[in-house]
Amino acid sequence: MGGAFVDLHERAAARAGKPWWADKNPENVLYLNQWQRLLGDNWLLIHVVRNPLDTFASIKEVKFPLTVPSSIEARIVFYLRYVEAGLAFGDIHPDRYCRIVYERIVDSPRPVLDELMRFLGERFEEGQLRFNEFPQQAGLEDPKIAETRRIHEEAVGRWRSILTHEEAKTIWRETRRVWSLVDPTARFDVDEDPSGWPLSNRPGLTLT
Repeated sequence: MGGAFVDLHERAAARAGKPWWADKNPENVLYLNQWQRLLGDNWLLIHVVRNPLDTFASIKEVKFPLTVPSSIEARIVFYLRYVEAGLAFGDIHPDRYCRIVYERIVDSPRPVLDELMRFLGERFEEGQLRFNEFPQQAGLEDPKIAETRRIHEEAVGRWRSILTHEEAKTIWRETRRVWSLVDPTARFDVDEDPSGWPLSNRPGLTLT
């Protein structure tokens, strides 16, 4: 079945006159050994990682009852499993791994996309920043994307208005170590108070 899956994608790419095909599925990061068996070294991993607090806020807001655990504790294990699997692949295969920090591409999309395209051996095109100006086929997609006309800067830091005080404390305590591996310069870290917990912008509320 795996071989048939790959063959189908290769035929679809050839029919469309495309040199690449891609599979955008979060679960892929859990099956990297299986992809290696199917494709050998002839594939690349683009690992998109988002600050855990905003990731958990998005999960809480949209709800994924069939794919994401319901408790905070189980979701933390879920998040760590996905992020650490991608990081481990990057350590073993640095030449085939490209990490994109969600907050960075929101903050500076053009240089991030330029780096990505050079990693792929391709060239950045301005149309990549105007993706919804081009016709798209119908298919499964985040319903919000179909209406997107700009980069949503307000998506960064939204955890402050969605997570409770205790949720944010618990999530940050358990995920801060792995996030420091994703963002070692702490460029997209959260603000912190002297006790080491992130601050919230809600009036009168700090995570102490």
